[in-house]
Amino acid sequence: MRSLLLTTCLVAFASPAAFAADDTDTASKKRIGVTAGYTVGDAGPAPTASISYLFNDHWAAEVWGTADKLQQNMRIKSGPRVGTYAHQPVALSVQYHFGNADAVFRPFLGVGSFTSNISDVQVTAPAAPAATNIHGRSSAGYIVTAGLDMNINETWFARLDARLLYASDMRLDTAAAPDQEIKGSMPVAGFSVGARF
Repeated sequence: MRSLLLTTCLVAFASPAAFAADDTDTASKKRIGVTAGYTVGDAGPAPTASISYLFNDHWAAEVWGTADKLQQNMRIKSGPRVGTYAHQPVALSVQYHFGNADAVFRPFLGVGSFTSNISDVQVTAPAAPAATNIHGRSSAGYIVTAGLDMNINETWFARLDARLLYASDMRLDTAAAPDQEIKGSMPVAGFSVGARF
């Protein structure tokens, strides 16, 4: 699904429709939006892509995901940082965009759900001594987004966003303490360039 998302966004960027001027000369008539950019977790960056369907000037549905593994810090619930892990989330959100479609600055909010596979779990001593036979598990939960679109023209825009992914059940096993619950909050911040057509 991640490869399909990235391929779809790249094809849309390369499409003549993304570059052609609309004879209405307004962003209000655009219904498909795509973005490509980078997001940064609390332990590293990853490239991202998204595709949205705009129902009208304010409401949109977005599929967003990372095209590579995103590094995050790992903390035991009610405890210290014990290491890092990598994951590749894919999220489906409903968004509300404020203001006029052709305004230069358009803030938006979104809420939805995501799924992700956890890998590359690295536990650091001495926080977790005897950390052998460690594995991460797939996670799922909800995502909350706050962002700002900066319209360059009726087709092109730049985006800043902050997203909080929260997994309802994330656990890891160590030889010292099996089946430990870890904090499920995964904050990320990103920048992307997008086009509507």
